[in-house]
Amino acid sequence: MNDNIVIDRNVLALNGLSINEYYFLYLKSLGKPLTPADSEICGDINYESLQDRGFIKVSDKGEVIRGKALDLFEDKRNNFIRFVETFPVKSPNGRYLSPARLEGAAIDSLRKKWKKLFKDQRNVEDHVIKVLEAEIAYRKKQGNMDFMQACEAWLNGSNYEKYEYLLEVSEDEIESNHNELM
Repeated sequence: MNDNIVIDRNVLALNGLSINEYYFLYLKSLGKPLTPADSEICGDINYESLQDRGFIKVSDKGEVIRGKALDLFEDKRNNFIRFVETFPVKSPNGRYLSPARLEGAAIDSLRKKWKKLFKDQRNVEDHVIKVLEAEIAYRKKQGNMDFMQACEAWLNGSNYEKYEYLLEVSEDEIESNHNELM
């Protein structure tokens, strides 16, 4: 195992973390129990403070790392984050389509669904995001964003398969198909 950890000072400052808290969260993100040496390096950790800031959940069984903390250690080009940031937050009529923030129970639930569906297959994830972008562009052009499904329903309904054809057809074909439906 590599014992070198690179810490971006901006990450510490933006998240209000000490180096010890960051190291503790890093170790928890690995999913392994802390060794006595790790505990000594981490020092005294204020678990309640980390919980209040949304990094961990403290229970009788111990500390559980939350999505906000996991995001600190994931690739900045994380496809799940790209997917959520691409998805519209609201439809034009004000109906919520996706979570507005990258933290909380809704995001944690979506992240589990994403990982279950795509199992870190980066090429598949990239494809899904391209399909989403194509559907959004199509719906905006047609003026029917109000009919866009919510994020979780979009994943559950496999819309990344249903709208895949938008990547392969020209705009003229899409327009003629739309006119035939009217």
